[in-house]
Amino acid sequence: MITVYRAGSFAEEPDPPWRIAARDYAQPSDLNWAEAISAELDCEGNRIALHAGSIREASVLWWTLPDGGHYAEFECLYQPVAAVLVPDQRDWLSFYIAFVLPFLQGHAAVALAHRQQRVGDVLIARARHGEGDHVDPTTGTSEFDTHPRWNPALRDQHQTTGRGRPA
Repeated sequence: MITVYRAGSFAEEPDPPWRIAARDYAQPSDLNWAEAISAELDCEGNRIALHAGSIREASVLWWTLPDGGHYAEFECLYQPVAAVLVPDQRDWLSFYIAFVLPFLQGHAAVALAHRQQRVGDVLIARARHGEGDHVDPTTGTSEFDTHPRWNPALRDQHQTTGRGRPA
């Protein structure tokens, strides 16, 4: 079964013959799914992807069908999330604006928030501890964050400061 988008609504329909043939073509061979679809449709797919370093966090891959429609696959961290067939060319723009762009914008917002958190962690660590080897520039954590002597949350209740007083 495949999800089909027509005139602003979704429905489940049986897989089209080209998708069944691509599945049969990809399973016994070393071909990945996108290459099998491209070979079966005799066209290359288009991809929009959001990368975090060397990792592709989210992407949308779509192919133009011979009869004018489109087939799109949504992925997160290289795993397929959804596959949608848009058989009518006139529905593609509304589908793209209503679903493809928000999917990518949502993932971009999350990636930006993670990046800002990391920058904030590094700035806080540098302000607290200065520059040096004890600060991990990728995470912002330092030896002070993970050592019981400087972090009260990690201290043992019965530990002393070395002068006979509780920590």
